Parts: sequence; C-alpha cells; structure tokens
Amino acid sequence: MKNNLVYYDVDDLKELPILEDKNFRYLDFIGGSKEFRVFVVPIDLTRNDFIKKHSNLIDMRLFNPIYENKGIVITPDMSYALPGFYVLCYKSYVHHVDSLPDNLMMRTGILIKYLRKGLKEGLNFECCNLYGDEKERISNPLHYWIVPKYPELLKDGLDHKLMDLNLNEYLKTFKYSQYKDQIIRCNEKMIDYFKEINLKNIDDSIFNLSSRSVIISITSK
Repeated sequence: MKNNLVYYDVDDLKELPILEDKNFRYLDFIGGSKEFRVFVVPIDLTRNDFIKKHSNLIDMRLFNPIYENKGIVITPDMSYALPGFYVLCYKSYVHHVDSLPDNLMMRTGILIKYLRKGLKEGLNFECCNLYGDEKERISNPLHYWIVPKYPELLKDGLDHKLMDLNLNEYLKTFKYSQYKDQIIRCNEKMIDYFKEINLKNIDDSIFNLSSRSVIISITSK
C-alpha cells in the first residue's frame, strides 16, 4: 500500500481476493514484482485518470503512448504482455462508434491503417486481428485493439479463424517476465516508424480537411 492506495502483485489474477465493496474494482497492469500489479480503485475511475495520478507505481516504459495527437492516443496494451499489441482510444469519453464525430472516425481509420502498416514493416507481423470494444461503464470508454498473430501459437497459423481463437488463452500465453524487454523494443520501433513516415502530418491533414469540410457545409446552407 502506498499513498493509501491498495495494490497486489500476483503471478495470476485468480490469486486476487473477492472485492466485497461493489463501489470498487480491480485495475490490472502487467509488471510489478511479479506478472501483474493490480490496484483497488473506484469503479468509475478510468485507466487514463489513474495513470495521471499514480504513474510512479507502474513501469511507464511499458505503457507510454506511441502516438498522441488531437484527442486520439495509441498505447501498448497494459493488461497483457503481448509484444506489438496496441490500443487506440480517445481522450474524450466516447462509448459507442455511432457517437464519434465524423472527422474523428475518419482519423481513426487512417491511424489504424498506418499502425497496421507499422506492425508489418517495422515489426514483421504479417497478420493482425482488429477488435472494437464498447461498454456502458464510465471507466471503459470506446477503444480498438490491434492484436498481432504469432502463427506458431495458432492451430492454423496466420489463417486461424477468429471464431476459433480463444483470445484470453492466447493473450495469457505471453508473460511479462519473459517479454518485458521485447515490449519496450517494439514500442521504440513503432515510435521511430511513425516519425519516419511523419504520421502526425498525415493525421493533421485529415483533421484540417474534415474541419474545412464542416465549415464549408455550414456556410453553404
């Protein structure tokens, strides 16, 4: 316990005691002295807000964004030690795809494209699965998972069908103690790749184009 914040370092999340108070939940991160460091937090506290206050209690080399611009953030996943597993999310707490402003949806598509391109050209991942996750709870805003496929771990290699994949078991295959350094290297390579292609300039051009389109549409009415 530090700063009156309760956390557990465990090798398996099944080791955690049951939380009796329904106003609190567990917030897990890979790392700590074992495989996971898990905090007891208020049920509506978002991961982003937690990190703003308590980044000193986790290894931010694993979790720092690889890209951040105008309301969109791409970070390594913080719950699983799969190198090359990234999450695209938003600074505003949007919960459903249909609630996204059109310009944000356009930029999302472009950024996912170049993230995927970087995973192939920078990290040599031939195939990935893409997931969108919507939830109602305030602490779980809309986000997208980009999960690389390690063919040696899949029954049918890169052609493994999505419905045949036990995603939880696949992700749990990767242990923090084994893959920590590889995660950090992947993050560094992706940051370098985004700088090389000037992703911010590409993103800004879409942002500015869509903003001008809105102005034109309004003034033409």
